[in-house]
Amino acid sequence: MVYDIDAVFVTYRPDFSVFEQALNSIKNQVRTIYIVDNSASAEVANKLRALEANVPNTRLLLLESNVGIAKAQNMGMVKAMAQGAHLSLLSDQDTIYPHDYVANMLENYRSLGDAGRLAAIAPDFQEENKASGEGEGFFELQGVNSVKVTSSQSLVEVAQVIASGMIINNAALAHVGMMDEALFIDWVDFEWCWRARAHGYRIVGCRNVVIRHTLGDGAVKVGAKTYSLHTPQRNYYIVRNGIAIALGKKYLGAGVRLGIFLKSLRYMVAFSLFGDQHLKNIVYCCRGFVHGVIGRLGPLEN
Repeated sequence: MVYDIDAVFVTYRPDFSVFEQALNSIKNQVRTIYIVDNSASAEVANKLRALEANVPNTRLLLLESNVGIAKAQNMGMVKAMAQGAHLSLLSDQDTIYPHDYVANMLENYRSLGDAGRLAAIAPDFQEENKASGEGEGFFELQGVNSVKVTSSQSLVEVAQVIASGMIINNAALAHVGMMDEALFIDWVDFEWCWRARAHGYRIVGCRNVVIRHTLGDGAVKVGAKTYSLHTPQRNYYIVRNGIAIALGKKYLGAGVRLGIFLKSLRYMVAFSLFGDQHLKNIVYCCRGFVHGVIGRLGPLEN
């Protein structure tokens, strides 16, 4: 089968020197690229229009406000599905793809056989600040623990994958439902993967394809754990959504939800102690915890 695949880039005040590279790296590998911009900036809009004019297969959606990554991804995927795309490739604004990325991923997709029960496939990724060419690997959920998949197989069934580079089966998307817009940002990709699995679909990680990706604004290692560092506002969403998922997503087992809850508490401690703005991080993390408990989701109100 020949698959029509469209890409969805969500942008927010991008570094245009990097974003243009990202766009050029994928433009000849997909049918259409939807750029959904959350910047709400006239300057950014003008630069994006110039890019759109130079890349014929791009379609630009300029939003009047920042609606969050989940809604922006949904808007792009709805456009793709309306135009008959079988698959949607989600991407961050700074992910640069190998020239044969889509061809290799589609070869993996076809090799898996029962595409009807396949929700998504995704590459392994390597942190930009690491010298090794090895990927970070994939994980499975076992009770309260998140356990690294140790299989030597190139294609492995996994619990979740990050959004950038993920290729979604649009038929599965229509059945499982769209990204959870109430989460706004953070945990959005993981929650969708878990929901898809709860509907009987598979998420597959491709160990034979590795892309480079940046997570956060740096990292700190605490014992055996490494935590990506973010702004206090991002920390709010990470803590809030983790707590909200742990308490509210009943399709996950009790052990898994407890594990997510405990991980969110660890994030609170790590962000508060090791982030640059200690007091502000404490305030935002505590606020995120409270809002997660009471279910106050959506965008953070200042």
